[in-house]
Amino acid sequence: MDLPKWDDDFLKANVKGKYGEDRYNRYSCDQLGHGLLDRDFYRGRAGEQVEICDQLTPAKQLVCVKRMDGSDKMSHLFQQGSVSASLIMTNDAYRAKLMAKLRELVADAEFGNATEWTMVYAVATSKDGNLKDIMPFFSRAALRIHSIAIKATGIKVAVAKIDR
Repeated sequence: MDLPKWDDDFLKANVKGKYGEDRYNRYSCDQLGHGLLDRDFYRGRAGEQVEICDQLTPAKQLVCVKRMDGSDKMSHLFQQGSVSASLIMTNDAYRAKLMAKLRELVADAEFGNATEWTMVYAVATSKDGNLKDIMPFFSRAALRIHSIAIKATGIKVAVAKIDR
């Protein structure tokens, strides 16, 4: 998946948003025609508040975006994806919210099968090299564990690097 470069100076000067990730997601969605779900929470039972993903593509890709600023942020990213995948497959109201957003992009969209969907972990970094080589060990281990959980739902997993 090709995502636009994350240039903080450009984004601050040209895109409205409260923080860097907010501006990046708005810009990326505008450039690529994705649906913006960043900070658009599903609210379930008391205290249950979950972000489905940051960007949704017409091709049924759920894109979760974070800067690689430490293992704690990477852990949050990977948890977001696995929790979301689980809820997509087990919670009708959660899935309905996802499908309403997808139908804004593709009017006659149907959920189909889990195998038609992909959870994309998009990691922004200024480091050169392949993500598997530059990601901290603990983050790589967390990615593997959460990817296994997502794949168990039938949803595919992909990783994308965002140049920063």
